[in-house]
Amino acid sequence: MTSTLRRRLGVLAAAALLALAAAPAVAQIIPGRPQPGRPARGAPQRPQGRAAGDTVPGDSTRRREVPEDSTINALLRLPGYDPVEYQGDSAQFNNRERTLRLRGNPVVSQGTTRLEARDSIVYRERSDFVEVYGRPQVTGAQQDISGEVMYYDLGSRRAAVRNARTTITEGATWYVQGNVTSEEEGTRVYATRSTFTSDDREEPAYYFRADRIKVIKNRVLVGRPAYLYFRNVPVFVLPFIVQDLSRGRRSGFLIPEFEVNDIIRTDQRGGGTRGTGRQISNIGYYWAINDYMGAQAALDWRSQSWIGLNVGYQFNVRRRFLSGNASLTRFWREGGNNSFNLQGSGTWKPNERTDLSTALNYSSNTSFERNRQVDPFRQLADISSTVSVRRQMDWGDLTAGGELRQSISTGDNNLRTRLSISPQTITLFPVGEDGRERWYNEGSLTVTADGSVNRTTPGEALARRQQSSEDEDASLSTSIRLGNVGVSGGLRYNRQYRNELAAIDSAAAIGTTTPAQRAFLPGFGTQTLDWNAATGYEFRLIGATRLTPNISIGQQVIRRDTAFDGGTAPDSIDGGRYGTFVAAPLRTSLSANLQTELFGFFPGIGPYSAIRHHFRPGFAYSYTPAVRQTPEQELVFGQQGGREVNQLTLNLDQTFEAKLRAPRRESATDRGADRAGTGNPQGADEANPGAQTDTAAAQLTPGDPTLRDSTGAETAGGRPSGGAGQQDQKITLLAINTSALAYSFVPVDTFGTRFTTPDITNRIRSDLFGGLNFTISHDLFEEQRGETGGSGGVGRRGRFSPFLTGVQTSLSFGANSALFRWLGFSRGSEEERRTERGQTPPEQGQPTLDPPGSQTQTNSPVPGFGAQGGGAWNVQLNYSLRRSRPVRGGIPTLETDENQQVSGSLSFMPTRNWAVSWYTDYSISENKFGTHVLNFKRDLYRWQANFDFRRAPNGNTSFSFSVHLTDLPDLKADYNRSNLGADRPEQ
Repeated sequence: MTSTLRRRLGVLAAAALLALAAAPAVAQIIPGRPQPGRPARGAPQRPQGRAAGDTVPGDSTRRREVPEDSTINALLRLPGYDPVEYQGDSAQFNNRERTLRLRGNPVVSQGTTRLEARDSIVYRERSDFVEVYGRPQVTGAQQDISGEVMYYDLGSRRAAVRNARTTITEGATWYVQGNVTSEEEGTRVYATRSTFTSDDREEPAYYFRADRIKVIKNRVLVGRPAYLYFRNVPVFVLPFIVQDLSRGRRSGFLIPEFEVNDIIRTDQRGGGTRGTGRQISNIGYYWAINDYMGAQAALDWRSQSWIGLNVGYQFNVRRRFLSGNASLTRFWREGGNNSFNLQGSGTWKPNERTDLSTALNYSSNTSFERNRQVDPFRQLADISSTVSVRRQMDWGDLTAGGELRQSISTGDNNLRTRLSISPQTITLFPVGEDGRERWYNEGSLTVTADGSVNRTTPGEALARRQQSSEDEDASLSTSIRLGNVGVSGGLRYNRQYRNELAAIDSAAAIGTTTPAQRAFLPGFGTQTLDWNAATGYEFRLIGATRLTPNISIGQQVIRRDTAFDGGTAPDSIDGGRYGTFVAAPLRTSLSANLQTELFGFFPGIGPYSAIRHHFRPGFAYSYTPAVRQTPEQELVFGQQGGREVNQLTLNLDQTFEAKLRAPRRESATDRGADRAGTGNPQGADEANPGAQTDTAAAQLTPGDPTLRDSTGAETAGGRPSGGAGQQDQKITLLAINTSALAYSFVPVDTFGTRFTTPDITNRIRSDLFGGLNFTISHDLFEEQRGETGGSGGVGRRGRFSPFLTGVQTSLSFGANSALFRWLGFSRGSEEERRTERGQTPPEQGQPTLDPPGSQTQTNSPVPGFGAQGGGAWNVQLNYSLRRSRPVRGGIPTLETDENQQVSGSLSFMPTRNWAVSWYTDYSISENKFGTHVLNFKRDLYRWQANFDFRRAPNGNTSFSFSVHLTDLPDLKADYNRSNLGADRPEQ
């Protein structure tokens, strides 16, 4: 049971009692006593000597017709008065005792508030006392309340309700009952034998009970003791409840967080070999400096592991539009090697054109952060700190930002900064006053400038043999568009540098490394400057087909900063190759791009009314004539820098889509309309129904093959696929995306290679299996070693021999996936599927907030659960393979080169109220499991039981058991046992 339970019960009890206290206050509408300082509220007073009950109807169920009275009507219309209406079977006024009795289902109403009872309402004028008998009920106020007997003392403003009942909404619907007494119109509230529960059944399975409670409105609640009952059996007790009800920010002690097994333990730590220390957190104080600033300090402690101190500050400067927070957590570890974490965020808007935002999340020791985490997915995540500034100016936008990203799993640090300048697009040659538009009118000029710096520092760089690197990049681009004519140009500077890495002994290396990798690795760098200019024209052909010829000119300038090239330093530094900028020959290129879209329509089968094949091929041709290079240029750029380029590139995407059958239509006309226009070429456009259907009718730009939703297009024949205002549901049967293939009409190297694409990747997707995604990559050619070019020879393209280099696939399916529905294996109704997921049927009460199995005890989703498969069971599988082709020139392939990983999740309902979910991943290459997340969940109507086991890749484990109330999650009995690497001395 967590320490926050006392606070949550206090808030709930306060809301319940204040709701009950509202009922007695309604009783003061009966006599209509005047309030000090304002006009009297109630029915206008008649002259003395006349009974006040003359206007009460005799039948509460049917209003008696009262003759119009001009005097009464005038009084009712007086400003500042709110009339009170009395109804009942009979009204008796005793003049001697000055007592008014309404009998027979009496009703007293004022505005929207209504007080009614089954027996009688008694008003004693001399004692200023109101009594309501026979299950009084108040409706129309802030809360609908009922009870057995109600009393109200108008003089002392003291009210009492015996066995009052009401409902409140505090995260859930709570049913409250108790004996309540309030003073001074609810300023002070006293309650005895009060109960509240979220179980709406006539005999609730559980409820809370407090013997005595006192509430001072907007100040404090004090109660003792508080019990939890199951079937009238007390199972838990809190000696007292104290809750601060003050509004706004206030200083005070923080509520410590701990669990029962942090105090009561049945075994020892085991001499530091088991990471099972006790932990108590959030011991501290919060200081409310003012309404806009606050600070806090809290202490965390884990036995024989660490002591942590967290200090934080929050601020909100409204006049400056500045707000944020920052916190520092310092860890003192028993074995030394102290560390700290920084967290925070902030936003500042100094003026209407400037925005600044920042997020801080930094750890000085990612290894310690990894070892104190039990969440396996957190261990593989990255933490990042970001800052960004955006300035809007009359001429454009200026954006600057940076991000520091840390990998918890590897300790790598990556710092990225960026500056972007985006002037507004300038309109060229606007249409003149005569309104005549020419081909060059409404042209546009766009200019952009970007700069970025990227620095990477690997964790444990020496042991992992990874060099730190820097990458600087700056670019300037511009484009002019005049009708179908486009002119563009750009300038780009890039600098790449790798720092040197000292040599190490082989025993200090991580994993399997070669002797060359363990030797000294010198640093090297390269600076590149490119410029280019191009122009093109777009021809729009039939339907979605377009042809775009281009001509461009460009040049590259390179400088290598060190005498290092390819891992081997030359015997003597070549001044023509290193240390100076060398310009490549000026190259001119001609190119043309052809894009089109083709459609094929087929009759439906099974549950599909129609099937469509969407075929999107693309062709790109480029030609660059050969140029002659100087000896210096050939040293820097190689022979490739001056060769002719004559290349054709093909890309291909295709999709098979199906439209689900609509419900059968009764009308013969409608049935005929269904059969019409489903791919018959004798439709509205015989020549090209696909172009009309999928481009023109869908209001798409011709030739745009990627930014279009094919499911939103109309069917062939020009008729919308659904009725008016709706479309039939469509699914993707199969989608295949193939990477580009390039072929050169001239050799690209000295070995006569023409097929320039070294590998190919296919991506397959289908909705039939709940979202099948399959990516497969192949290396197309063998690599052979030449007879010249050094000790190892020069690599050349070998024979065509596809070799599988990568596979990535994910598949999820369940009882209600599309394939199982098509085969007829799905469940009959949604009610049956809801029952199998463990949700309580509506006729037995309100369902739980979350179906069992959807979350673990820690409220973190289990991967794969609730995926597209759905139904009573669900399976999700993921597989990945990475490897490279073995080299046959005397260079062996490393054993760690191949990496296979499989992961999956399974969730199912063995019974109506039990749910099981399991996630795991397994390394086939290393022959071991990495992660386990196992959860058993039991639905106990308004309660829920969880059994959780977690194992992280670094060996951290956790077992927890919890039974909690779904409407009040802080109310739980739990047990948590964790084994953390941070507790072990070697960590």
